[in-house]
Amino acid sequence: MSKPLLNIAGRLHRRRRHCESRVAIIGAGLPGLAAATLLRRNLNCRVTVFEQHADADDADRRAAFVHGSRVYVTPRMRRALESCDIGYRRHIVETRPATYLDWDAVDMFSDADREYRAERAPQIVARAIAADLRQRIDDDALRVRYGVRVAADDLVVNRDRTISVLGDDYDLLLGCDGRRSIVRPLVTPLQQAERDPSMRRVIFDVPVAACEDAVSEDIGFVGSKMVVHVSLLEHDGQDRLRVTMTFPIGSAAALGDPIDAFRKRVKMSQSAVLRGIPDHVDNRTRVEVHNLVDRDWPVMTSTFYWPIALLGDALRQMVPYHDELSSLALEDAVQVCNAYRQSSRRDVHEYWQAVEPPARVWIEQARSNMEFMHAKAATDKLVELHGALLECAESPRNV
Repeated sequence: MSKPLLNIAGRLHRRRRHCESRVAIIGAGLPGLAAATLLRRNLNCRVTVFEQHADADDADRRAAFVHGSRVYVTPRMRRALESCDIGYRRHIVETRPATYLDWDAVDMFSDADREYRAERAPQIVARAIAADLRQRIDDDALRVRYGVRVAADDLVVNRDRTISVLGDDYDLLLGCDGRRSIVRPLVTPLQQAERDPSMRRVIFDVPVAACEDAVSEDIGFVGSKMVVHVSLLEHDGQDRLRVTMTFPIGSAAALGDPIDAFRKRVKMSQSAVLRGIPDHVDNRTRVEVHNLVDRDWPVMTSTFYWPIALLGDALRQMVPYHDELSSLALEDAVQVCNAYRQSSRRDVHEYWQAVEPPARVWIEQARSNMEFMHAKAATDKLVELHGALLECAESPRNV
């Protein structure tokens, strides 16, 4: 059990012996609602959730705009929902499989260690899940205050190691308000210099013959400095494929022709399907180029700094990438690799090899840190916190 979690659990346990513990949560999205539900159930404390949008419908509409028209139901998301006693299947009418492969996968879908599977579902699924969570908020000890915008100046860490939110004192503050959380600056380890990791995305369409497997499911190819995402696209009445290539701008001084850039970057891949995609470009192909800028350092694990916990940022929102899972995975991994390389002077590929086989690290670790369901982090940490609380109850002197 980590020391920060033991400290939090010990504080809540000591407070609970005298009066009911109080927890504030900023953000009433899926992370905040799941965290509130789990805290109330496991710790029997009073929980207040602050949401800046006027009501639940307004918050859902904003989430739909931010996350695009689709969400990806991943294994981690399913486990998180099960922890909240929510069966996601009853909310899903239509799904489409999505598989992400290691860049050098020669035989597609033949090696379970070199792929990651998910399901693509309509955005309405997220709204239904959020509504299901809200139905569990049925007592005075767990409430959501809509239309309340909490600013950084409204958060004050007190000398008695509690934290004030809008003038009221709480034993614990959970930041579940997304990527640019106002709680983030209060977490000392995250007070880092602003960075500007720019990314470039090239989008074009080709006939389905370029990758026939993508007709039945979305396919992603994940490399050390590039991600390619292939999905079905309705184009002028005929089925075509939408191909998205995302890579750091710093890896190429000039883009030149986007298709030639794609060809150069995939020529070293072991996948014949990936290498052959540029050969299917025809006179109907439309090409788009977008530049992306993300200034925040990614948080790869849930972060606790007494009496503050940052949960919503831990698994990262999809802003500004909408439903493009591939670009988000690349953004996370590239920044982490850069951080490692700056301290050790190792090459990105050598870093992944030094930790575990590259495919497993990339697909299991990087992907797990950009799930749509950030509440997975909340689930794991809060369940662990509950265990720490029980441990403190048995041996208070350990804290």
